[in-house]
Amino acid sequence: MIASTDYQTESPIVVERVRMPDNPKAGRYNASGKEDANGSVFVLRVGPSAHVWAVLEHNPKPGDRCAMIFENIRGTGMLDVIMSQWIKGGSGDLGENFNQPYIGEAVVVHLARYRARDAVKVVGLNSSTAEISVAAGVLFVPGSGA
Repeated sequence: MIASTDYQTESPIVVERVRMPDNPKAGRYNASGKEDANGSVFVLRVGPSAHVWAVLEHNPKPGDRCAMIFENIRGTGMLDVIMSQWIKGGSGDLGENFNQPYIGEAVVVHLARYRARDAVKVVGLNSSTAEISVAAGVLFVPGSGA
């Protein structure tokens, strides 16, 4: 008899991480937090708050869970998070179009938000029947709180 420890009850999870700059300004960044015209992290500033979209490098397949870990999110000023389908190559303030689900269908289901010191993890599920591009969004006040 051959013993095996390979046992899987659920679909895989795609986990990626990005590091935010110390003081994020509006613009486009790479996963290391450096300004990059081709980066996959988009920052918008509205007053004191920062709205950040981080596009996953690997597209989750149908039924896959996905998670984006945002590092260097300082303070306690967390306002909201989201996980959304992301249509690459569009136009707009972010250089892309986002929130373009199929009509009447929730393409990406937001499952959870985890908060740790200087970090946030956003988890979602590809509930569609296709491999899709996904982005995680975080809305926070940089440097607020303790």
